[in-house]
Amino acid sequence: MRATDLTFIDYRFPILYLLYIVVAFAVFTRSIVKKADPAMKWLLIFFIFSYMAWQLSVSNMRYLVTLELIAPLIIYLLVNYLTTTEITKWFILIALLSFIVVKMRPIHIERLQGFGESYFNVTLPSDLSLPAEGMVMTTVVNFSAFPGDLLIYPVNSGINLDVNHAHTGVDTVASIQNYLVPFFPPAWHFVGVTGVYNQYAISPTAKSMIETFKGPVFLLTTQANVASFIQLAKMLGLSTEEKNCRVVTSDRMRLHFMRDQKILLCPGVKSGHRTS
Repeated sequence: MRATDLTFIDYRFPILYLLYIVVAFAVFTRSIVKKADPAMKWLLIFFIFSYMAWQLSVSNMRYLVTLELIAPLIIYLLVNYLTTTEITKWFILIALLSFIVVKMRPIHIERLQGFGESYFNVTLPSDLSLPAEGMVMTTVVNFSAFPGDLLIYPVNSGINLDVNHAHTGVDTVASIQNYLVPFFPPAWHFVGVTGVYNQYAISPTAKSMIETFKGPVFLLTTQANVASFIQLAKMLGLSTEEKNCRVVTSDRMRLHFMRDQKILLCPGVKSGHRTS
């Protein structure tokens, strides 16, 4: 079961699985005559049913923090119940807790080491002539925040923009380029194209803005998506070729899981023919 997007190693819960099984066997066979404290019973029951509720509902590690915090206490209570001497109890506890600490590998969040003049250090292509006023057509993820009158185009997008119907991957994450907006000239306009299932979709308002805009229109997308995006642009009356696209660099794209991605800015030329 997938509980997080990044890898980690944590033996607290496997050890608890084993201890619960041993305790259940000991209780069932009556091999232990020690009476459990009522407060201990309720805490153990709370832990079991809370963990089951987590598994059946969200199964996301961020919602397991409370149980993670009390897991060592549960280990102590179970070992204390199973052992009869202090030496045995502390030997097992020290061994188990040391094993957990030594073998644990927490989630690694990559941080860039270099800092520049801005948070993202965005650099627009220097060999593209950027006018004082322009328009950018880019991709935005569909989080069901769009009206129901979207115009769907028969062009299969190179990435998944509809998070309601499929799992989003690195390609989709790379396609979110909202953070680039402040680095364009202040008089520029931005319109978003989203997706429904695997096809592009655009609102009538956005389509009208592209058609009536008098200045140059650029395409902003990822390398994985550029071919299909150019195909869509042609249906909206814009003509461009992939060879005319240039790379937009930023620190975000230097992250390990984004390094195979490229953000491209492509100049578009309006044609006299548009199709709906």
